[in-house]
Amino acid sequence: MQKDLTRRVNLSHIRVVVVGREYAESGIDELLEWIKIAPPFHLDIILLAAPGKAKEIGKLTPLFEQLPSEVLTRFFTQYSMLRTDARRSLMTDLSGEGFALPYLSITDKPGFFQGKTKTTERWVGIQGAALFQDKKLRSTLPLKEARALTWALEQLKVPVYTVTWNEGKNRASVRLTKVRSKRSARITKEGPEFTVKLIGRADILALHTEKHQDSLETNKQIEAGLDKQVGNDLRKALAATKKAGVDVLRLGSLLDWSYPRLWSELGPQWKDYYRSNAKIDVMTDIKIQNIGDELVEVETN
Repeated sequence: MQKDLTRRVNLSHIRVVVVGREYAESGIDELLEWIKIAPPFHLDIILLAAPGKAKEIGKLTPLFEQLPSEVLTRFFTQYSMLRTDARRSLMTDLSGEGFALPYLSITDKPGFFQGKTKTTERWVGIQGAALFQDKKLRSTLPLKEARALTWALEQLKVPVYTVTWNEGKNRASVRLTKVRSKRSARITKEGPEFTVKLIGRADILALHTEKHQDSLETNKQIEAGLDKQVGNDLRKALAATKKAGVDVLRLGSLLDWSYPRLWSELGPQWKDYYRSNAKIDVMTDIKIQNIGDELVEVETN
């Protein structure tokens, strides 16, 4: 490659690494070891997983950026997906907790006409999360569950949700402006129990309601719908991580910090304990605080 290039290849310029599904399932331990010991690499390299061959991601059409790598980097910097780099992957794997990578999607969409021939454009997006344990891909999460998991990791910024109620006759779109989470551990007679709480403050962007709908009652309906939707998404995500034995939220480390003596007993078998015995409660606290500047309100009969 170097003999055909006018500039010298420098591995320190690498910022994004994409792993294909087949390689991910066989194990990415050699990749992580190479990144760890090779001087040119930075430990903040972004790691992503692709559903097919990794090289197919490089064929994406950068509609709004100059290079395909810029598209993938923008996903990361906009807090629209999991923010997993090589350092985080190595740390969590060493503790036996596992980690999650953003799971990309690939679709071909119609493009523009060039003469009489219509072109196609390779579109790359995010379809969920890829769960890794022992440096191997164990399972994947769909987008909704992956987003709730990203929220619990406090890596999500300004998500938008749509809520329906009254048998679908009413609906609202809201933007979460203050998103955070809390994780705690306590010891019971049955063993450790964990609580994951998602907290958010929301602005209403669009509202479709029946006539003469009370605003306070509407806000309560929206808040209840958000609590239910987000809570269910996180419960499904945690159930999937338990089935795969991948402690993405690093509850094991929380137990280590809070109860080191108990962790000395459970740590060596944490992967199996998390899969079979970990008890996790999910709580949500989402409140409507403002009506957005771009509110579109429609009354339906």
